[in-house]
Order: sequence, then C-alpha cells, then structure tokens
Amino acid sequence: MGPHLSGKIKRIQKYDLAAPLAEWERANESSVKKMVVMLEKIRKVVNGIKGKRAAVIFDWEKRGDGAKIYARNDADVGIPRDLVERWGY
Repeated sequence: MGPHLSGKIKRIQKYDLAAPLAEWERANESSVKKMVVMLEKIRKVVNGIKGKRAAVIFDWEKRGDGAKIYARNDADVGIPRDLVERWGY
C-alpha cells in the first residue's frame, strides 16, 4: 500500500495483514457466509438474464424484501425511474 497522487504511488509501505485479516474473518464468519449465499443467488438470477447484465439494488427500508435485481440493456440502466428520482439522479 502507499499514498498516491493522480494514480502514481509515491512510496510503498508493506504491512503484514495475515493475522488481522484472520481475526476479522473469525469475528465476521456468519456475515461473510450470508454474503456468499446472497452473491450466489444474485449470480444465479443474473445468469438467467439475456445479456447477463443487471443492476442490483438493496432498499434498507424493506429489509427482508429489500434486494431487487433489474435487467439492464443498452438503452437504460434498468433501474425503475421512481428509484432513480428518489436518489436525485
């Protein structure tokens, strides 16, 4: 790792992250497993979409039913207009 300016690294700093990452994995094992399951489900759905292009949106307000996958095409981003407007884009 190292600080950069416009994508050019000024100096390289080495860190041994093996122990901290192993501890983080142990502490977050349940969450990581849930994330893997969710990513596998997303991959399965997207693989069934023509062109295999999609936008995945998670609505925190809806919790259990919050993850939605929208097919994309070359004409638009695939996200319903009401959601796009909600975020001010």
